[in-house]
Amino acid sequence: MARLGTLALASVVAVAVLVGGGYWFLVRTATGQDFLLDRVAGAALAGGLPAPFDGLRVFMCGTSGPLVAPGRAQTCVAITAGDSLYLFDAGEGSADVAQVHGLPTETLRAIFVTHMHSDHIAGINNFNLASWVQGRKAPLKVMGPAGIERVVAGFNEAFAIDRGYRVAHHGEDLLPPALGVMHAEVIAPGVVLEDDGLQVTAFAVDHGPVKPAYGFRIDYRGRSVVVGGDTIATANLTAAAKDADLLLHDALSLPIIAGMEAAARSAGRIRAATILHDIQDYHA
Repeated sequence: MARLGTLALASVVAVAVLVGGGYWFLVRTATGQDFLLDRVAGAALAGGLPAPFDGLRVFMCGTSGPLVAPGRAQTCVAITAGDSLYLFDAGEGSADVAQVHGLPTETLRAIFVTHMHSDHIAGINNFNLASWVQGRKAPLKVMGPAGIERVVAGFNEAFAIDRGYRVAHHGEDLLPPALGVMHAEVIAPGVVLEDDGLQVTAFAVDHGPVKPAYGFRIDYRGRSVVVGGDTIATANLTAAAKDADLLLHDALSLPIIAGMEAAARSAGRIRAATILHDIQDYHA
C-alpha cells in the first residue's frame, strides 16, 4: 500500500515538473515564445467561414445598446448570401467582432442602416477600413433613411487624412484611393437592393421621435431573415415578418428598466432616471 502511495506521489511530481517545465519553456525562452507566436498568428490568419454555402448565414456581431455592456459590441447583424457579405447596422466594436471571427470583410457589398442612433452607426468606418484593406473590389455603399448622406460624408471627411496616410504607406496598387471613400444612398420603403438573387426590402418602423426608421427583410433562394431594428410592435413589422425563417428584433424588459429608473431616482441620479424613463415607450 505504501509502495502505491509512493508511486502516486512520484507520478504527481513528474507531471508537475513536466507542466512547469513546459510553461517555463513557452513563456521564458525565445524559442518557446516564437513557437507560441507562430501558433497564435496561424490561428488568427486561418479564420474564416466554413465550407461554401449557397444560402443565408446570419452572425450577431453586436447586440448591446448605447450603454456600456462589457464583452458585447453595439448593434450589428452580418448576413452572408452566397459569396457576399451584407451588414445591417454597425455599432461600436462590431467590426472587431467580425474580424476576430473571420468574417470575409473583403466581400462586403453594403451596409444597411436602420436609423441614425450612435449605437447603430459608430462602427461604419471601421468596416470600411477593414474591407478596403482586405481587398474589397468596389466602393462601399451605405444605405439608410434620409440623413445617411450626412453621416457618410462626415465619416469620409473625418478619416480623409487617415486614408491618405495609408495610401502613401502601402501604395495605390494595394489600396486604391477611390475604394476607401464610402458612397451613401438614401432609401425609402420598398425593395432597395437586388443583387445576384438577393432581395432586400425596407419597411417603416416606429421609433419616434426618430424618423424615418426602417427594418429590413432579406430574401435569398427561398430563405428569409427580418431585421426589425429598434421599434415598438407595428403592423408593418408583422407583415414583413410573415413566413420569414428568422426574425431579429430588439427587446426591452419594462420591469427591469422601471426598477433601474426607480433605483436611479432613489440615488439622486435624476438625469439617469429621466433617460431610463424616456426609453420605455419606443422599444418592443
